[in-house]
Amino acid sequence: MPTPSKGDRTLVTARISQDHFTKLDRYVKAAGISKNDFIADLVVEALDDIDLDDVEHDQERLPLSA
Repeated sequence: MPTPSKGDRTLVTARISQDHFTKLDRYVKAAGISKNDFIADLVVEALDDIDLDDVEHDQERLPLSA
């Protein structure tokens, strides 16, 4: 059965050690998910935590104090 479109996406690749690839392969098979979905979720989660304004201006956000 076809799955709904996930929208416009771009291919991203990375090279990892054979040991990590084997572990990834075993995990996604056991979890019943695709490698693509597993890795895409990790990348999106990491990017969601990044504040580009801070990175682009090379400044750390100051902690708020009461």
